[in-house]
Amino acid sequence: MDENQTKAAQQLLLAFKSLQRSVEKGLLTGIAEGAGTTAIRSYVRLQERAKKLLPDDFFIGDVLILDVNEDESDNKKLAQVNLLSSQAVDYLEGLDKASSRAATGADFVDLGYSLRDLGQEIQDQVMNMTRKTLKRAVANIDINDRKDPFPPMPPAPPHAPAEPEPPSAPSYSGSSVEDPLGDNEI
Repeated sequence: MDENQTKAAQQLLLAFKSLQRSVEKGLLTGIAEGAGTTAIRSYVRLQERAKKLLPDDFFIGDVLILDVNEDESDNKKLAQVNLLSSQAVDYLEGLDKASSRAATGADFVDLGYSLRDLGQEIQDQVMNMTRKTLKRAVANIDINDRKDPFPPMPPAPPHAPAEPEPPSAPSYSGSSVEDPLGDNEI
């Protein structure tokens, strides 16, 4: 696909997604009354546009065809539109991814690179930058510049004062103590 077709396919994809979300909301909320015919009309227009964009694509031209009876309920109409629009979304997303991969591969081939060569080149650049950075860092370190590589020791803390001696009991020398009751001498 060329750039214009890719842009048109992306717009078509967004339109199918929008239709699919609207139909899902209608089905989940139960607001389907009268919406079936409108959803069918929208789907048919998008499918015709997809056929014009990709005329040789069998899936869009032969598989994504809506076949609904007019007398069916709106819920059944919405369910069929939901199924086909979700298939269209998945298919168009797949085409977009495939064309993106093909374009990316072509760009690398045009530049003369393969992914392996590109990875090796990046690895070499990272290794060279790392070596240069380490050389600059080591060159600025001067180990012999210091006289004493260790910091000075802090001073010893002062000693706590000695504990005081408790007072001694008074001593009585040779005298007798009278008994307060007067019974005996001690």
